[in-house]
Amino acid sequence: MDNLKKTRKIIEKHQNIVILPSSDMKKDSYPAALGLCHALKKLGKNVSMLGNTYSETFSFLPKDCQTDSQQKADIRISIRETGAKLSDLFYEKIPNGINLFLKTSGGELKKEDVVFEKLNDKSDQTTTKDEILITIGINSFTEIQGLIKEDPTYIINIDNDQKNENFGHANVIEPNSATLSEVVLQIISFISEDLFDKNISTPLLAGIIHQAPNIGHSLNPQSFQKVGFLVEQGADLQTISKELNHKIQENPVHLFGEVLTKTHFSESHNLGWVTLKENDFVKTNSTPKDLRFTLKRISSNLFPFRNFLILWEQHDSPVTIKGIFYSPSKTLTEKVANHFKGVVKGKGVLFNTGEDSLQSAKDKLITILSP
Repeated sequence: MDNLKKTRKIIEKHQNIVILPSSDMKKDSYPAALGLCHALKKLGKNVSMLGNTYSETFSFLPKDCQTDSQQKADIRISIRETGAKLSDLFYEKIPNGINLFLKTSGGELKKEDVVFEKLNDKSDQTTTKDEILITIGINSFTEIQGLIKEDPTYIINIDNDQKNENFGHANVIEPNSATLSEVVLQIISFISEDLFDKNISTPLLAGIIHQAPNIGHSLNPQSFQKVGFLVEQGADLQTISKELNHKIQENPVHLFGEVLTKTHFSESHNLGWVTLKENDFVKTNSTPKDLRFTLKRISSNLFPFRNFLILWEQHDSPVTIKGIFYSPSKTLTEKVANHFKGVVKGKGVLFNTGEDSLQSAKDKLITILSP
């Protein structure tokens, strides 16, 4: 907590920030850096990314934190929102230059709020004294010494490796976090959960999902809940699934996102479970048949639990509650199948609970699955 407070205080007091992700693309340092970059820009900071940070794997993510125009620019105009909030910016080309038009939403913009700044030669890969350097996934200071000419005012060191040498003025090191994106998510949440939007959530979710196969085990329940949180905050799960897996239809992905946000856990049963109402299918423009995509993901190592239960409303006359139970345990699938006369397919069983309430159906299944 102390390092989170230090990190927030350093960021609040300084305007110029440089982010340096690890060059090891086996980690999710690049999407974690993008998510943090967008969050800092939303706070009104001047942010750039240092080093050769481009990753082909994540080429589908927005690149406006390291655009060609930014790399080639030699002057930056910063407009600080001290007295007025900016709501829009326009420009027009004129024979002798350009005109900038600023739209404010209240308050007064003063001359001293507009700052002209000459930029360093980007090919020189340096930081300046008035900059914060944020490292992501870098273990020691020796790894960055060749990239900077002089020490920055402050270094914020972000990592999930217990071997990290804590070389920063603030060190947010979380060995229990499965991914770097989760550590960054924690930092952004500590600053303000109101910051999260699609541009921040999408890179962080991409980092978590991409890194999952490299972790060597399933994401823990805390990681999985963060996945659901990012989907709720607007992460583009459809694009992530398409780019990091295979081309798929849109509706199953939207339904999968809904499942992520509604999943609960029972550690005593090693069980993840979700209940879906008719409206959940309506707003995702999907049907129960689209749950096949979700079931495929359940069988991957993304999910942190051994068993999974999906219950949903089937609006026949009268309303009935149907379900799918997935488990690698043949004993458990047969137990559910025998109780409800369900149909077993592989490691899953499709059944009709005979109940007309999601809550009563869930309670009955939990009882049946109890040791």
